[in-house]
Amino acid sequence: MKRLLLVCAMIFCLMPLMSAAEQELPPLQSPFYQVRRADNPDTGDTWAVISRQGRVMAEGTAPACHNVPALVFAEGDLIGLREDGGNASWYTFYDVASERISRDYQNVIALRGETVLFTDYLEKSWRIVLADVFSGEVIRSRPIDMRTAEGRVTGAEWVEDSASWRITYPAGENDEETTVLFPAVPDAAGSLYPIRENGLWGYMNRAGETVIAPQWAKVWPFDGEWALVSTVPVSETADPPYGNGIIGRDGQYLVAPREDMTIVDYPHAWRIRCKNDQGLSCEGFFDKASGFCQPPVPAYAHVMLWDEDGSGPIAIENADGLTGYVDRTTGETVIPFIYTGDGDGVCFRDGFAMPADDLTVVDADGHTVAMGAESHLIDAGGKEVTLPDGMSAVSRVFDGCLIVTMPVPDNDGDFEDDWGDDETEWTPDKSPDLPLPLYRVDPITGEKTAFDERQLWGGDDAVYGYALVRTDGTVLYGPDPDIFRIWEADADGMVCFISYDDLCGHMDLNGTVLAAPRYRIDAGGAVPRYSFFNGYAVLEDLGEHFPATGRWVILDAAGHEVFSQPAGQADAFRLCGHALEHGLVWYETEAGYGFMALTAQGVRDVSGAVYESSLGCGAYERGEGIGFSEGLHPVRQNGLWGYIDEQAAWVIPPQYDSADNFRDGLALAEKDGRLMYIDRSGAVVWEEH
Repeated sequence: MKRLLLVCAMIFCLMPLMSAAEQELPPLQSPFYQVRRADNPDTGDTWAVISRQGRVMAEGTAPACHNVPALVFAEGDLIGLREDGGNASWYTFYDVASERISRDYQNVIALRGETVLFTDYLEKSWRIVLADVFSGEVIRSRPIDMRTAEGRVTGAEWVEDSASWRITYPAGENDEETTVLFPAVPDAAGSLYPIRENGLWGYMNRAGETVIAPQWAKVWPFDGEWALVSTVPVSETADPPYGNGIIGRDGQYLVAPREDMTIVDYPHAWRIRCKNDQGLSCEGFFDKASGFCQPPVPAYAHVMLWDEDGSGPIAIENADGLTGYVDRTTGETVIPFIYTGDGDGVCFRDGFAMPADDLTVVDADGHTVAMGAESHLIDAGGKEVTLPDGMSAVSRVFDGCLIVTMPVPDNDGDFEDDWGDDETEWTPDKSPDLPLPLYRVDPITGEKTAFDERQLWGGDDAVYGYALVRTDGTVLYGPDPDIFRIWEADADGMVCFISYDDLCGHMDLNGTVLAAPRYRIDAGGAVPRYSFFNGYAVLEDLGEHFPATGRWVILDAAGHEVFSQPAGQADAFRLCGHALEHGLVWYETEAGYGFMALTAQGVRDVSGAVYESSLGCGAYERGEGIGFSEGLHPVRQNGLWGYIDEQAAWVIPPQYDSADNFRDGLALAEKDGRLMYIDRSGAVVWEEH
């Protein structure tokens, strides 16, 4: 047992705190995992997992320059492999005696017996999950206030006396180390599930017992310790959802409902809106992590939560139209109301915000000659972050980086002369022949100050290009005058960009270009259809003469094409989702929807076009939270819904009129007009009467 715990503590790469003694341990070995090195370095290595009966349980060939899955756990008949791709890692466990294979797990913390401990991003927040390693059934889960994009904890220690895991992880605005005790026993009452009886909604526990009596017109799942409810009917399709009350796990109100109140759900806080005694709209908020509630006040005209990640204070627009920031746990003003802009960058993300001032330029007679906005990159204390001269931020901070425009040096190291080529947001007059002198008008005080007309064109008559930089101004990539746009990093930390020739490529967060711009895609919108998920990107390369030269492509993070197929006729074949999930990708033909699996040998059809799932292509492209949850995916066949596993095999045959994702071991389904909760075997735990 000591050896087991030692191995568990050291092997998982998601545990960054490793002692020197653990690092010096010899590599793990197992007769059931075999790797054969290729004679030809261009063909890659082959690997296989062999059962005690001598049968091959899994096998593959790693592409050239790729690693085979690493053996990270070996204890008796149980072995574990880790496969890396992009910025993600997947863990798969094998029982070589009974020939059982687990689902793939990410963010694994530890393994004990036949239970696996990991973190999981469900709906809008992180949680710790303890599950049966082979069935995937959740034994216990707990929301955690994790302020990191990767879901990686910093330590896990088994406490024998209490049969619990002591887990540490970064939390709070400054990533303070937080410790929780997580019992490794089933929690029948810890999870609460919405139920409906006689048209009203309440909550039950894992055992199907009513815990909070049905009394509301609509309720939503608990988000941590709190839940949104409504005493009046609301739209089922509202995005984001809204109600008019907030309750705790005891069913008592934390925010009592009012008919004129609207509480809108965002990932880290709820926005509360109602009318005051004079009939004027006012707003407040409820912070989900701390439980602090700021009731609506007339001074708050608009609480801005749409893009914040919980890493800093909350942006507020006051009744005078000015923007400032308040502490999310006390409601105190921490950054004064001095900004006039309310764009996307106003919310704090990754510890920084980018509010703006409206800017008006006038001539000596007071006539307006240009209008625009001046952005300010600030930290959580309100201190302005000054970038080196010539840099102008054009994105919010992400992963410690941001995108800027800056002058491009010529061959002599000086700036190339090209007056007016920089694209600015100035209107209406962009003529170089402006009346002089010019003055900037302060948006709050109205004070005039001298203004250099060259600022309308970006500075020193230079050619400007996009660059990827750190928040201290260190240039990671660029400036590149041939790049039309760079997007913020996607879920896998890949930074996609598009050239003036409408060709896309991608780089990593170090500025290393992994794929030169060679794919012509539909790049409209805030996020391109060229982004990575679980180490792969799915894209439609339009080519030069679409559809004649169009094709569907799957790329790995290194920029290698692992799948390519001509698009052909517009409706004949298409890949869906623009993301691979658990090695599967949806496709659509005229016959319907199906799954293809990405394996070491290539991409193969594992289901055939047999599904009619509206939760397939369309849902992924709309960004809805539909997909695999706890190892199962709802799909529709012949008009009825069921669940498949990550090998696209039926686990629960199609039999329901509707079906939701699994959550904490149960899923809500509807059959013959009645709601029911089912477990992973399809057994009914609760049914509406």
